[in-house]
Amino acid sequence: MSHGPVLIRTLGLITEGRQPGVASRWAERISEPLGRDVELKLSPPPDDELSPAEEDLIDVIFARFGSLNRWQIGRHLHDLPEWHDPKAGSVPIDHSDILRPGRRAPRKLRPSKPISKV
Repeated sequence: MSHGPVLIRTLGLITEGRQPGVASRWAERISEPLGRDVELKLSPPPDDELSPAEEDLIDVIFARFGSLNRWQIGRHLHDLPEWHDPKAGSVPIDHSDILRPGRRAPRKLRPSKPISKV
């Protein structure tokens, strides 16, 4: 995508909304889209399934990126080594492309498995 990498399934849920009549965890927790925006329905969001380390990581990420608008985040993403300008369209980013700049040893990189649907 020209404005930086996106999670294509998440983008689809935001831009197209959920399937009518189909229950989903997304629909329980996230509002219907208003343009390109969605909101959490629950405040604060439940965190009973997160480990303390995951909660800490969320706090660190929010402290770094929470005040940025979508254009600032897009510019940041363009600076990441795994992003390549797809011109018109999109190009998948493999997990190994994300881990490699972190100097993870190639033998420790495993083929990615499909992520289950939201």
